[in-house]
Amino acid sequence: MRPILYSLSRFFRRQNGSVSISFGLMAIFLFGIIGAALDFGKWHNASQHAEAAMDSALLAAGRQLQTEPDEPGKALDMANLYFNQEMADGVKVTGAVAEFKIVDDGMGIDGKVVGNVKTPFLGLLNIRNLTVNRTAKVAFSTGGGSGNDIEVALMLDVTGSMCADNIGPCTTSLKLDALKSAAKDLVNIVVVNGEHTRVAVVPFSTRVRLGLGNTADGAALMKKVTNLDPTWTGWNEDCQTSSGSGGSEGNGNWTCSLWVPKHFANLPVMPCVSERTGMAEFTDAGPGSNTWANAHDGTRRPSFLDSSDVPMATGRGGTAADVAGQWNYEATGWCSDIAEPNSVLPLNSDAGLISARIDALEAYGSTAGALGTAWTWYMLSPNWSSVFPATAAPGPYSDTIPVTAGAKPKLRKIAVLMTDGDYNTYLTDKLADPQDVSNRAKQLCTNMKAQGIEIFTVGFELDQLPAAKKAMAIDTLQSCGSTINHFYNSLDPVAIDGFVPRYRSQIVGTLRRSISGALPHN
Repeated sequence: MRPILYSLSRFFRRQNGSVSISFGLMAIFLFGIIGAALDFGKWHNASQHAEAAMDSALLAAGRQLQTEPDEPGKALDMANLYFNQEMADGVKVTGAVAEFKIVDDGMGIDGKVVGNVKTPFLGLLNIRNLTVNRTAKVAFSTGGGSGNDIEVALMLDVTGSMCADNIGPCTTSLKLDALKSAAKDLVNIVVVNGEHTRVAVVPFSTRVRLGLGNTADGAALMKKVTNLDPTWTGWNEDCQTSSGSGGSEGNGNWTCSLWVPKHFANLPVMPCVSERTGMAEFTDAGPGSNTWANAHDGTRRPSFLDSSDVPMATGRGGTAADVAGQWNYEATGWCSDIAEPNSVLPLNSDAGLISARIDALEAYGSTAGALGTAWTWYMLSPNWSSVFPATAAPGPYSDTIPVTAGAKPKLRKIAVLMTDGDYNTYLTDKLADPQDVSNRAKQLCTNMKAQGIEIFTVGFELDQLPAAKKAMAIDTLQSCGSTINHFYNSLDPVAIDGFVPRYRSQIVGTLRRSISGALPHN
């Protein structure tokens, strides 16, 4: 036994040196491969970062060129501004130089960036830098830039939580200003040619308001949508003794201690609606028999309790002993907590009008997210064509289907849902189960997408929500988006404050690329 062990020990002693040399050479080789991989990975990340910065710069410059085509210098300045801001973060590109120029008779912008990435590992092989060289171009054509017609519906959250005090009313705040700027910027970029691109606006809070200006506008739409008459005469409750002040939101403490029957004549209908109920709730069936929208108080009183055509047996207000107890008709005829400018705006191609309406929005009320989602769908649904003017009639769903494989469809229908995500109201009940409201919104999104409508979702300041509400809001918006990449969880207050240089290029720019087809070609 000992001779065998002695022989093995001699063998290993003799091989020991060569094994060490081989291992050392192998270690150097492996170290070189790993180092080169790290350097190439660094270069790849830097190249992608430069490419994204170039895309954002070109899209921002393109927007500027579209809004002020006679001022090309401003577009080039905008490109350089955005590029430098985007390149401030991420992998360092040494000596990055970007060049931009207007081409194609003002219908396009070329961009090029050249720089270097230092390579500490490859430097051992005398390769001290890898070159970053990226070119891109954005070209704007008529008709929205995509060769097809486009219909876009914007759902805009104008609830009290968009205000600085979380209650409102307000017309300006970090979140509300960011929402308005994002919406206007998207409108100004997408609406290239009125013949091909139309945009609808759906402001929502506790309710959705119909009609702008005089009450006749809203009354006519209310008749079409709810089948309630423009005026009502009958007995209703009237408050004789009250205390407190304010509305129905967190800062309101008004209460009535004495209600008495009173006869009212020709009360105008309040032009606001709540969710549909029954068989049509999750569909885009046009309003009609048993598919009506509910009105201001969450019903269709004094005639009906819901979306059906089943008349109420009592509570119709025919006598003092049978008061209606309704809140759909009121002396002023105006909705209680929704400002006049917050009325829905059907599809149209007047970018100035759309932007003016967005500018005037006032935030107040609670968040009926399923209602806002439903009305965004209605704006794009051909089943609702009879409700709106002929110029605002949505195109047929059949036009969203390409005629041949690989071809562009004749029409694209796109919904953009912008909200701070805390859905909490259903049928005007501000204490509704948030999960129930979320589920209703998600079901509407699912059915909307099944009709060929593409959905983008943008969450504002979701990080400021409590953990459970934040998780629910993200789930709602991710589920509603056509893909995970169609959801943008935007901003904390600091990021909102830096909205113009960063958020606009990242989110609105991406929407612009996807919606209009004015793509940066790398």
